[in-house]
Amino acid sequence: MSGVNGSAAPAAVDPAPSTSAEPTGRADEGRCRACPHPWAEHGALDARFCDATFAHSHDRGCICRPVARRA
Repeated sequence: MSGVNGSAAPAAVDPAPSTSAEPTGRADEGRCRACPHPWAEHGALDARFCDATFAHSHDRGCICRPVARRA
């Protein structure tokens, strides 16, 4: 299918996140590679932020919120 002025139409973009073996912010010893918090204390948003921070070598602040510890 042609786009404007006969150019090729842009390829469709898959909005789903990749599930390939990309670098992860989780280190083998259970620590996060992007922030000083244990990986087990990361919520879904924290984990995604830290994964992206590590994968793209960003130097940005931490968004992790403390998780209440169970007694």
